[in-house]
Amino acid sequence: MASCIDYAEYVQQTFSRNQNLLYGPIGQALRTKTPWLSVFKGGTFPAQVASTLLAVMQGRTKMAANMAAPSFNSMLGTCGAVTSIDQNGTNQWSYAAEIGSGTSEQICMNVAFSAFKESLISEVNAYQEGVTQLIAADTRWQTFLRSGVKAVVQSATTADGMIVGGENQIDVPVPAIESDGRLDISTLQAFNRIMRTNYRAVPFGSGAGLHARLLASPETLTDLLTDLGGGAPANASIMPFGALAAGGDSMATNALKSYLFEPLYRGIQYGEDTIDLRLNWNGSGYDPVDPDTADSATAGTVAVTNPAWIEASHTVSFLIFEGAFQRLVPEQWTGEGKVRFDRQMYGGEIQFINNKDMTCNPFGDWGVLAYRVGRALKPLKPWFVLPIISKRCFPEPSVETCTGVSGE
Repeated sequence: MASCIDYAEYVQQTFSRNQNLLYGPIGQALRTKTPWLSVFKGGTFPAQVASTLLAVMQGRTKMAANMAAPSFNSMLGTCGAVTSIDQNGTNQWSYAAEIGSGTSEQICMNVAFSAFKESLISEVNAYQEGVTQLIAADTRWQTFLRSGVKAVVQSATTADGMIVGGENQIDVPVPAIESDGRLDISTLQAFNRIMRTNYRAVPFGSGAGLHARLLASPETLTDLLTDLGGGAPANASIMPFGALAAGGDSMATNALKSYLFEPLYRGIQYGEDTIDLRLNWNGSGYDPVDPDTADSATAGTVAVTNPAWIEASHTVSFLIFEGAFQRLVPEQWTGEGKVRFDRQMYGGEIQFINNKDMTCNPFGDWGVLAYRVGRALKPLKPWFVLPIISKRCFPEPSVETCTGVSGE
């Protein structure tokens, strides 16, 4: 007679011990599917220091000389003489580690016993995808709030006039100005120029490959490619996710390790943010729109795309330069001396928690899936990222009537 399957133990083993199955995919999904974790460098938030830390960043040196028309003294008679005093300073911004966590509904062994094969694994995969999107949404939103510059696309306004904030600024309020136009390629190029010259933003890469990175919705990227027309580079296909390394293409091979931005055109690389930040104008400001809403399934509740998000009035694109923020996760700490805690996982890993007790779970026959995300967004040069609010416009109809193959 075949031995009975202990479903509680089976789930415990599958969800808690198979690290390749559970913990690896989260990291892989974040690297290749989430561009937000490819534009900011990572790090750790130290334990036993403080709940709020200060980021101290050296500012640019203010040279005493006139940088438009420097004036030097004659070499004769200047031995040991100091002709000018240059000035230096630092910027200090506070940041804190925060934690988001959640659990699934109860998973009962007796229900799982009768469920279709691998249904539990399917639930883990769905949960993992949800947590991945949550991490991306959190990084996107915090970047939007904490940026030192913001832009609102407006007609009959210069590109300079569309931008608020500036150097050495952080947490610049969202302008209470309604955008009345989409982001076009000329305005984007002007923003890129202003960021590099007026705000001294440092591009990614080196040499001929110096570039900023634009994260934008598929419809915004399509509009930009349409603006380029015949000027678009030959490989102007925006990659939504890391591409497969088919044919030995080096860019595609790199995309297996991190999000692939392409193509490089006039100093900008493009990345597709498929669940872009969308806003509604309320008459005096902007309200963020949740891209998901709950829907009743045959069994339970699932997420579906929110109709309000589909019809939202505005979208936010991000023009990003190197060194704006650093995304930190809490370092591992399990206590000290005889006071020890379980090892915590702050990367969004999915865990199955199944604890026996004499009151609620005496048989250990139910548990929950759980996750925890810990992070701190450390500001370095927060004016190195420019959120761009633009209006979502209806595309011009392009479908034409024709004579069908049937002759009609």
